[in-house]
Amino acid sequence: MKGIELVLTDLFKTMPEVQGKKPCFSFGLEQLNRYIQEQKEPYPLIYLTSNREDGEKQDTERNVPIVLILAVNTDKKMWNEERYLLTFKVLDELVERIIEGFSKTANINWDGKFKKYRYPEYTESNENITIDLIDAYRFECQLTITNKCQNTIQWQEKK
Repeated sequence: MKGIELVLTDLFKTMPEVQGKKPCFSFGLEQLNRYIQEQKEPYPLIYLTSNREDGEKQDTERNVPIVLILAVNTDKKMWNEERYLLTFKVLDELVERIIEGFSKTANINWDGKFKKYRYPEYTESNENITIDLIDAYRFECQLTITNKCQNTIQWQEKK
């Protein structure tokens, strides 16, 4: 059975553009800044930061609590009101696409529940998390991955 990293890689590489840009996906704990540095256009970014798979040797399913950082590059000069109209509009559409993907793919079962935390100028203790200044969501949910084959998703057209 594929690990969650490969399941999400397969899912997100089929995701259509969000606000005119193709979303990027990566994963890991310590490689976020390296990924951002090496990509020509790393945003909008979907980044899997943690994963744990609960299952047994013969399981056909595994429960996986996930944490995704959804990020866009931002400008320190922007007021929060501007962020909500510009950068968070992109992030909101990205969340909609993730929900759509989780709901439609054959090898993910999901109850539709999630937690979403908003971070204008994403920092911890006044230290930037990344080399870029980003606006971000922290998206947490519980998925069940199965050994079913990945299906072709018919993504909904956005207006």
